[in-house]
Amino acid sequence: MKRLYVYPEKYRLEEIPLHGSTIRRIGLLALFLAVFAGGCAARMEQPGFESVQETVADRTAMNLHWHDDLIADEQTADAITEMLRQPLTSDTAAQIALLNNRRIQAVYRDLEISQADLIQAGLLSNPLFDASVLFPVNNGNTEINLGIRLQFLEIFMLPLRKRVGQSQFEETKARVSSRVMALAYATRIAFFQAEADNRRLKLQKQSLLTAELSDEFAQRLLDAGNITELQRHEERDRYEMSKLKLRRAETSAFKSRETLNRLMGLWGDEIHWEFDNQSPYPESFEWEDGTAQPDLTSRAIKASLDLEIIRHRIVTIGHRLGVDNITALIPTLELGVEAERNGDWALGPSLAIPIPLFDRGQARLARTRAELRRQQEHYTDLTVQLRSRVRENIEQLHSSGDIARYYRNVVLPLRTRIVNETQLQYHAMRVGPLALLLAKDREFEAEMEYISAVENYRVTRTRLEQLMSGVIPGHANEADW
Repeated sequence: MKRLYVYPEKYRLEEIPLHGSTIRRIGLLALFLAVFAGGCAARMEQPGFESVQETVADRTAMNLHWHDDLIADEQTADAITEMLRQPLTSDTAAQIALLNNRRIQAVYRDLEISQADLIQAGLLSNPLFDASVLFPVNNGNTEINLGIRLQFLEIFMLPLRKRVGQSQFEETKARVSSRVMALAYATRIAFFQAEADNRRLKLQKQSLLTAELSDEFAQRLLDAGNITELQRHEERDRYEMSKLKLRRAETSAFKSRETLNRLMGLWGDEIHWEFDNQSPYPESFEWEDGTAQPDLTSRAIKASLDLEIIRHRIVTIGHRLGVDNITALIPTLELGVEAERNGDWALGPSLAIPIPLFDRGQARLARTRAELRRQQEHYTDLTVQLRSRVRENIEQLHSSGDIARYYRNVVLPLRTRIVNETQLQYHAMRVGPLALLLAKDREFEAEMEYISAVENYRVTRTRLEQLMSGVIPGHANEADW
């Protein structure tokens, strides 16, 4: 016979006998709980990341990297350095952002958190052990109570809880994929804006040189008495305004470049990359896909990760509603074993169950049903929003393409012919140098407007591609990164 020692009233050891059958029962229960809990453990190494990689690769042809391995991190850093040595393009900028943006690395941790919640949903609550010692006030025996209780109802709730956790994990994977793709497209848009600002800055510098020459010629003509003071002041005004335009262009180019640096996660010497000066403009300002508008709308709805997120959320709430229905009246049920010694030992089962007098779970059920209806309304609203955004972006794409094409085919050649004809007139001494410089300045103005038109077309096209890839533009803009 084994013995258990406790402290009695006079703080001396007292031997209390425990029968072998009692010890075996408690030992078997503890062994069962330990094995059950051990079987629920799982290893978490970049959970769900492979699924996110496949989704992003299928829709953007981009590679991802989770900074969780020193050797792989160094290899990725070397690859980024090599890409930055080459002239930057929209593709390389987006790829660098996906590999190097630290905020997206923080987003990946949502996968670990969600899987931890999933594992937790498959675990039973730890059994509760309680003990009490009652010392006699007068004569009598010391009373000892020992007990162990388990949330028995949780055993039947485990499958439903796992379904809730699994649907939440699937929602997290879709949400992370959406954030990653939003970063890729936001980086592309930022690249097009920075490149356009860089082109405009170069043209503005040339325009300033033209204005400076015009100002000098105006002063010489004034000194020769060939123009009036008013004409001289007009040329000086154009020159001074060109200085202000150049300063604004420098600020805009710097700001858009820093926006791109933030998205790519660059700092230090990494920010000294260069644009590809030979990067050509699109030959065609059309949507080459050839798909009709209704088909594009269907594709956008089918591919939408935002709709997928809401679908998983609805499934999660549905599973949670099932749990609430079962546990509305009886949210907990504790079963256990208690042992009591008051002279002799007594052993028996115990049961603890709440009495549903005040809280019958109506509020929990009503809240869950309302949340389910709310998500269903969100889903319907998002489909309406998606259809509208596809139609809007298609119209904007056609409009921006028409404008860019018109500048390229009509306005720019016309301004060039005006410069050439003015130069011929200048050589024939029919017009003065101010007229020639003004014609050249108007040509620069048309080129800058053409740059803006191409920028607008590229940004609109990228947003339409983003819709087709399953991410709504604006849900994760640059400010989120």
